[in-house]
Formats: sequence, C-alpha cells, structure tokens
Amino acid sequence: MDMFDQFETAADAGKDIPLNWIYNRDNESAMEYGEEFQEDLEVLKLNLMEKIS
Repeated sequence: MDMFDQFETAADAGKDIPLNWIYNRDNESAMEYGEEFQEDLEVLKLNLMEKIS
C-alpha cells in the first residue's frame, strides 16, 4: 500500500489526485479489492469504475 500512502500524503497536502479503479464486471474480486482500498483511504478519493468493453 506504499503507493497509496504517497498519494494520500499528497492529497492531504492539497493536491488534486484523481484515482480511478477500473475493474472488469466479471471479476468480482477486483471490485471488492477496490472497495477495501476505498475504505482504507482517508483523504484520497478512489473512483470505482466498471470497465466498458
């Protein structure tokens, strides 16, 4: 989670960092991982996006 920690630090300092978590509709695990990361983040906004084929 080091990369996300760096993003969190930058976002906390006022930087606007859009972060999109793109997952395949057929991969429920990928969506759940994104949801877990979303819950762990305090400042950074993680956008969960279903991949459109």
